[in-house]
Amino acid sequence: MQEAGLPVRTADEVRSRAMRIVQRAVGTGKLPDTVRQRWEEVLDAEALWSFAPTVIHGSLEPEVLLIGDDAVQGVLGWNELSLGDPASDVSWLCAGDRETFEVALIRYATLRGIVGQREIEARARFYHELEVAKWLLHGVDTHDAAVVDDAVSMLDHLVDRLQSMGTP
Repeated sequence: MQEAGLPVRTADEVRSRAMRIVQRAVGTGKLPDTVRQRWEEVLDAEALWSFAPTVIHGSLEPEVLLIGDDAVQGVLGWNELSLGDPASDVSWLCAGDRETFEVALIRYATLRGIVGQREIEARARFYHELEVAKWLLHGVDTHDAAVVDDAVSMLDHLVDRLQSMGTP
């Protein structure tokens, strides 16, 4: 696949990028300790970051799926096509209910021949949570107090969810 000219994002590169986002979010002073601790634990978990890059869409979300007759009939927006972390393609499913996410993840991993489903699930959930940090950083970078306030509210909800799940 590298010969096809696709960008390659290794596990180390993906992890380093995530670390930079977390560090920047911590630097805002608005990241709750509960969230910071959870994200640092995920980043420190070596077993989670030993995936082999595979072909990914790179920006998969509901808006790019063409649905008809209760099935996906097409996928748009292939401009982020690369070799990278398959968990990034399923992270958007974390916004739905847990059962749907788990069923979709099993099907995705089975069809793609991807092993390490538990690790993919953990990274997908982490990436989903990290979107809040990106939103916070966008607000900080653009000096948009409404966006920052929205992100802080989302982080508060994340703290509540993590605490209800017993996650540090």
